[in-house]
Amino acid sequence: PYATSEDIKKQFLRDLPLKLTEEEMDRDANLVVHFAPKSTVAESYRALRTNLQFLVLEKGAKAISVTSSSGKEGKTTVAVNLALVLAQMGKKVLLVDSDLRRPIISRLFGLHSRPGLSNVIIGEVGWRDAVRTTSDLITGRMSMEEVMFTPGIDNLSILPSGPIPPNPSEILDSAKMREFISEAKNEYDVVLFDSPPILPATDAAVLGTKLDGVLLLYLVGKVGRGALRRAKVQLDNVGANIFGVVLCGLRAEITRDFHDFKYYYDRRYAYGAGETEMEEKGLSSKVRGVGNSLLKVLKWKGWLGGIVLILALVLGLLTWKMLQRREMRPQAQAPAVGAKLPEQKMEAPVQTEKEAEGKKGRRSFTPSPSHPLSPSGGTGEEAVAPPPPSASFEQGYREALKQYESGHYQSAILAFRELLTAHQENSLSDNCRYWLGECYYSLREFQQAIAHFRKVFSYKDSNKRDAAQLKIGMSYLELRDKTKAREELNRLIEDYPNSQYADRARELLKGL
Repeated sequence: PYATSEDIKKQFLRDLPLKLTEEEMDRDANLVVHFAPKSTVAESYRALRTNLQFLVLEKGAKAISVTSSSGKEGKTTVAVNLALVLAQMGKKVLLVDSDLRRPIISRLFGLHSRPGLSNVIIGEVGWRDAVRTTSDLITGRMSMEEVMFTPGIDNLSILPSGPIPPNPSEILDSAKMREFISEAKNEYDVVLFDSPPILPATDAAVLGTKLDGVLLLYLVGKVGRGALRRAKVQLDNVGANIFGVVLCGLRAEITRDFHDFKYYYDRRYAYGAGETEMEEKGLSSKVRGVGNSLLKVLKWKGWLGGIVLILALVLGLLTWKMLQRREMRPQAQAPAVGAKLPEQKMEAPVQTEKEAEGKKGRRSFTPSPSHPLSPSGGTGEEAVAPPPPSASFEQGYREALKQYESGHYQSAILAFRELLTAHQENSLSDNCRYWLGECYYSLREFQQAIAHFRKVFSYKDSNKRDAAQLKIGMSYLELRDKTKAREELNRLIEDYPNSQYADRARELLKGL
């Protein structure tokens, strides 16, 4: 059923086990491709990215503005998430808050708005000095784990609006603005502008003439088509290049191909998640509800590229965030932000693909622990195989891991402890000890987590010592003990300099 964003927020606040503020919910929902990268809403932004990539960016376009006919149509949400998905694919992106009347990008990322674009244009500061990067995000309101939740954000730079000037149109039409755009295009793959709406002011039309093109947003059912036509006419009159229209808020069930689309997402949910997993989690009915609000791509006859993308942001953004928070499933992202690591081969019969890659959706960096018989990334040590586990141990280990992956951490702790006490040491014993640490880390019992991660080092043939060392450092970060965090992270770099987790430690140290 269709619901407004306010309806979803009220339900969100009633049902969510975590205590979140309205500001946190708004921020996380608006940054959906960062906090829910496997959701179908995030996939719709990737579809928009694909259209831009092949129809626009490959033809040399770099500077693009996102605007709408009127306010509150979702232009900023689209601009921010489009910037994020472009950064996630390795593009070097500069996101500019050029809405000098109602700027909000700095608030979404927890940054200070000054200095910003208006300071740059009037000559108070150089634009490179005003640009914010990952280190600014970490020292802002977002925690380190939130910033590192999905790889790729280190490719994103942000230029806030700065103080609101009395003459926004004149600032955007200045020679200094042209100079800034030209220099930014030389240093970034994509420069994305969040522009003011077109009809209330001339700012977007003025800015559109200086850029390679414009994406025009339209909120279906909330804004009259006449407003969209007038916005297009204004852009045409000034000679702005309209790349296409992004449609938001259209109910997918009214389209003829909805049943095929619904079937696909009921069965698949998103790339990388299967039907069996969905049924185990009890999410099939939830996905069907979200499926009613997802995208459809049509061509806008006569417009360059025919980019028309239906995004169900009103329902989708907050709903997927709610599902993510409720499930609290563990994530195993690549250790370095924005880096792609080689996949580890699972040779032992008890090492499942799910274990190696982890489960996505939790707000924690969970290193992908290798099997004891497989070398860990870059430790430089050759492991001697311990005795193999018994069939009963393997079965118990799988069940315990399934409890952990389901977010039932207390049950997983009991299961892993029982395995360690009831069986002799074998090639999975250090796995059990490591996952005990992960369980306590997920429960935010960091001292207990540290104790179990340290016990991994008692297994002389374990290849998960570098991963455990990283989590010890991260636990101290959560405990706000930066001194010990630095000590542990530096120890990881010293003992395992070639490990993939040492690279992660170096990234963390940059933010301290």
